Amino acid sequence: MKDYPVERHYRDARITSIYEGPSQLQVIAAIGGVMSGVAEKAFEEFAAKDYPGPLAELADMLKGVTGRLAEAVAFVKERGDKAYTDYQARRLVDVAMEAYIGYLFLDEAKDGLHHRDMIARKWITDLVARSKMLCEVAMAGDTTITENYVSLLSDRTG
Repeated sequence: MKDYPVERHYRDARITSIYEGPSQLQVIAAIGGVMSGVAEKAFEEFAAKDYPGPLAELADMLKGVTGRLAEAVAFVKERGDKAYTDYQARRLVDVAMEAYIGYLFLDEAKDGLHHRDMIARKWITDLVARSKMLCEVAMAGDTTITENYVSLLSDRTG
């Protein structure tokens, strides 16, 4: 990944959690962009680009990921439950972030260097499986944790 500008962005983003500690507050802030459609607009701009040859297949895979993400976001929004949204925020933000990185890899792979194509393919194919799981969990509607938070916390503190 060292050949990609996305590597530097990813590295810089990862280091902030080391400097600042737990990043749940950052996730809660980022979910606003996912829930409001800002991320979806960015994905639409990427999807409108022309990806040649085998990259077109990868672009279609990313369209599937972002479509699944849109379904999960719609499900969570329809619930109208802030606690549930906050609980699912990391899953949704992770899918959005990784899809965005996938599109950045696709853009880098357009230069025709074979190793960039391979890295994009690996990232995106792995993302397909991860995104299915994360979106399915978000759309399961399980509120066990949010409904029983106080009880769970008191069990932990004794």
